[in-house]
Amino acid sequence: MPKRIGKRDAPRSFSFRMPGDVFDDLMTVARIRGVDISGVLNWLISEARPRLMEEIAQHERAMLTAVANRPWEGLEAADALRTLRDLLGKLQDEYAELSKRVLDKDGRKAA
Repeated sequence: MPKRIGKRDAPRSFSFRMPGDVFDDLMTVARIRGVDISGVLNWLISEARPRLMEEIAQHERAMLTAVANRPWEGLEAADALRTLRDLLGKLQDEYAELSKRVLDKDGRKAA
């Protein structure tokens, strides 16, 4: 097995609800594999991660295209402002997410 390159990010825990039949299916697979449900979920998520990364990249491309195409031109002033506000909101969300990542990484380095 190849050795892992670089440090691993600290694991984060979270909880959520799922339908009982889905839980039962996950539990069955976990028993078959000799792991707990979190192991099965980690496996499933790691399998889906390339698709998740593609979705993020697709969103970023769409944002760049929207800005390049200037969709607010030719609209009434109120509609143009609403469009710009929506775009700015999305940019602020992206900024907040990136800031959080940087702070989390710096916090982990300092710890």
